[in-house]
Amino acid sequence: ALAAAAVLALSALRADAVLARTAVPRRSVSRAALAQWVRANLPASARVESFSCQPLALLTGRAVACPAGRFPREAWISGLMASGVGWVQTDAGWSPDGYFPAGLERFAAARERWLKDPRDFARVYAGTDGAVYRLLPRDAARYRAAWKAFAAATAALGRGDAPALRARLDEAVRLNPRFADALAMRALLEKDPRRAAALMRRAARADPGSEDIRAELARLERAAAARAGGARHFPGPPGV
Repeated sequence: ALAAAAVLALSALRADAVLARTAVPRRSVSRAALAQWVRANLPASARVESFSCQPLALLTGRAVACPAGRFPREAWISGLMASGVGWVQTDAGWSPDGYFPAGLERFAAARERWLKDPRDFARVYAGTDGAVYRLLPRDAARYRAAWKAFAAATAALGRGDAPALRARLDEAVRLNPRFADALAMRALLEKDPRRAAALMRRAARADPGSEDIRAELARLERAAAARAGGARHFPGPPGV
């Protein structure tokens, strides 16, 4: 079980990747309307994250941060809150396919998916030159505490400390019931296939677009169904 959890942890977690300092636009896009909207609607103190960080900062006069490629979602959102970022901009003229450093392509695709979750972000601007999303208010201290508990769980995984791993994962889920990666790792530690499948279903609801979680859910549901079928055909001795 620990080995399986390690596979998921390593596939989901990427330590701070190289900053997206440069990228090549697929086509020329005028950002005049976007820049005008930002200047008119975001306060001068606003901090924005964008892969177009340098041009957007020049056009708007706002502080614009280049993304760090952080996984999972909770690490990225915790980083936004810690750095004071309240808005995230996506650029319709740029593509993650072949235009970002290799380590950021997976993050760029996941970021697009995360931004479209109305539980975390609200789209406040959309145009041919991109979109702007506002990070919705939340209990920042509780959210970051959940991320710290998850980080402690991965450290316990590295030490092979199963009790601490379970305890820290449970803490992360208690603090943030939508922590998909914590739910998925906790599911992989369960010996009962039915309970494992139930936890993985919660993870899938928390992050419906995660292919890794969907694949693990399908595997666990097959295992639970097989166990249920075996129990019907081969009952235990009386009284057991």
